[in-house]
Amino acid sequence: MRLDADILHRLLPPYSRLWRAVLSAIVALALVVGDYLLDNYPYPVLDDVDSLAFIELMSERVAHQTDDSVLYLNVAYDKQLVPVFDDFGDTMGSAVITDRAVLRHLLEVAENADYRFLVLDVRFDDGMYTDSDSALWAVMARLPRFAYSAHSDDGNAADSSTLHAASISDYGATLSTGFTRWQYLQPAGESMPLTIYRSIDGGDIRRHGCFYTDRGRLCRNTLFIPLPSDVLLPERADGQVRYPLLGSQVMRWNSDDELTGMMRDRIVVVGDCDGDTHDTYIGSVPGPVLISCAYDQLRQGAHLLNWWFVSFIFIVYGLICYRVLSASPLWERFGWVRRHPALGTLLSFFGWEFLLTLLSIAMYLIMAESFITFLPAVTFTALGWLNSDLLKNNTGIKTQQKLKSNTYATV
Repeated sequence: MRLDADILHRLLPPYSRLWRAVLSAIVALALVVGDYLLDNYPYPVLDDVDSLAFIELMSERVAHQTDDSVLYLNVAYDKQLVPVFDDFGDTMGSAVITDRAVLRHLLEVAENADYRFLVLDVRFDDGMYTDSDSALWAVMARLPRFAYSAHSDDGNAADSSTLHAASISDYGATLSTGFTRWQYLQPAGESMPLTIYRSIDGGDIRRHGCFYTDRGRLCRNTLFIPLPSDVLLPERADGQVRYPLLGSQVMRWNSDDELTGMMRDRIVVVGDCDGDTHDTYIGSVPGPVLISCAYDQLRQGAHLLNWWFVSFIFIVYGLICYRVLSASPLWERFGWVRRHPALGTLLSFFGWEFLLTLLSIAMYLIMAESFITFLPAVTFTALGWLNSDLLKNNTGIKTQQKLKSNTYATV
């Protein structure tokens, strides 16, 4: 036992300032990189920024008005019945789909409109065909700055000439949190918000192993998406219907020329804003709105790493590590804690978790940046336990050396 403690003492001298500084820097760097890697996971991990949704709800940011540069066209009631066939060609019944004749008319009007980008958030399921399909596929193939929704796990009934405009509209979520995050570059390809970002802003998120870049700048591929509260209101601030019905309102009361003017210099998002809704921290939000909000985060550069924030967190982590490795844990000053090491470990973890959570909330409110607090809390607790063990070993070695020296002096 004495030999093991002596070797440990020589390898990891607890009172070496250089050792503490180097180890603190290494641990801080590992925590920053670990936070980046976990933040790119498409589902909420540990106490990810999704847990700060309540801060977003209480802050003024959640009440800001939606971007008027986006025109939503609601196809919730533009429906038609189509026959459904099985693998043997026998009729199984009928299914309700979005009226493709209405979509064709809209896209033909859009050919003469100077829109910024046109999103068709409509599913084209395999096995469902109509008489309007050929004309619809033809205009979809001709449209510039256009994309329609595809899904990584579904068949696509659209013609092969339109595949260049297909973009993934899937996202990852859990049953407990609902929608909070969007993964832009997915295993099956790029998602709809990324397609819009590439077309309008020239963005290009690329993967390099575990890291992602946007035109050479380090970025995150998965983001928490803040949602403005007014997306739940049926009307905009100017009194206009927020999600006007395409067939019964927009096309009925506006000529083709007027509809063309409505699209001018706007992002046009066509989709079911009544039936295609998703649970979020502010309520049930239409899927087309999630797409535009996810793009808005890219447009604002929220996915790019904020090096001021990264540097600040690195320094904070480094200073905490240095302090943890420099002295015994605060909890060990109490005798009743020293008699129960497991209790001291729990108190240390919850203490760091509480302090780091306060810091994370402050950083989110000030810089709209957050970090996973569980990872550094566990790390600082482990370092504190290691340092406490080293201090005890060091004290034991010094005591043994002193006793040995006194024994020689006596002899």
